[in-house]
Amino acid sequence: EKGKYSLSFLVLTTGILISFSALTISRNSDWKDLLTLFRKDVKKFDDSYNLHYIIVNALTPQIFKTPEGPKRKEMIEEALSHYRKIAELVEIGIEKYPSDFTSKNNLGTIYVNYLLTPEKAQSLFEQAIALKPDYVEAYYNLAYSYEKRNMTDSAIKYYEKTIGLDHYHSRAYSQLHKNYLTKNEYKKAVLYGQKAVKYFPDHTEFFVNLGNVYLLEKDTLNGIKCFEQAVELEPSNNDLRAQIINFL
Repeated sequence: EKGKYSLSFLVLTTGILISFSALTISRNSDWKDLLTLFRKDVKKFDDSYNLHYIIVNALTPQIFKTPEGPKRKEMIEEALSHYRKIAELVEIGIEKYPSDFTSKNNLGTIYVNYLLTPEKAQSLFEQAIALKPDYVEAYYNLAYSYEKRNMTDSAIKYYEKTIGLDHYHSRAYSQLHKNYLTKNEYKKAVLYGQKAVKYFPDHTEFFVNLGNVYLLEKDTLNGIKCFEQAVELEPSNNDLRAQIINFL
């Protein structure tokens, strides 16, 4: 009797091992690399938000390494197709949870950064701000969406709002600098440039930006001082040294 049970157990175990071995062998080609595996799995789990994002994150560095041509275009379109699916899934989630301001902001960033529809993104950022009036990132993203639409005045308004809520929002200072230069508003560029170097005394970029604006304002002395401070922060930056020498 005991032998029968042992034999039955052996047959069952062997069957399970054979089944899993077959599955493993059938998956061998899927394990060529992680991206190949993700591409295979997403066909079975198309509604997996995380899996689509994982594929995009795996594709992005490969896109940057691939030279211009059909292969690169194909990879970019593949990434965009996953962003479209992510947007679709997030939209479904927002319909179920309309007070989810974080998802509204995240969806907006997909529209403005990847699907290139800033006007659609604006509405989502505005909704996120209505739900959370002190939502710093939503203000920054709203400003950026206006900038992408070449609506400089509105972009400046919301970048300033971003900095008003968070004095340490470095990207807002950088974008404000660009937008003030677009409008030739050098005095305001100096004002926010001074704030930038105050809050970020170790950021070379902000000293260079402020130095350039001082020069546009014909304030050569302060311009040179800013460049010198930038060189002190990056003494090995030969391009920056050359820029100062050429100016002098």
